Amino acid sequence: MSGARDYFDVILTCACGHRAVLQLPEHPQSSFSRKTFRCSACGRIAGDGAIEVRPIWVRAFKGDPRD
Repeated sequence: MSGARDYFDVILTCACGHRAVLQLPEHPQSSFSRKTFRCSACGRIAGDGAIEVRPIWVRAFKGDPRD
């Protein structure tokens, strides 16, 4: 398991129902909150509270995790 690394799936959910997932190598608290996201489906902007940002911790494996 020497190839394992941690990352966060960040789920962006817009009020219109559109969802997107970003993968980041670290917790997205400070730098992520300063970024502006626009929904690609309806054009709403995350800063107006229309888009919910939810980080989820995930462990990823490079190659076969049984190694």
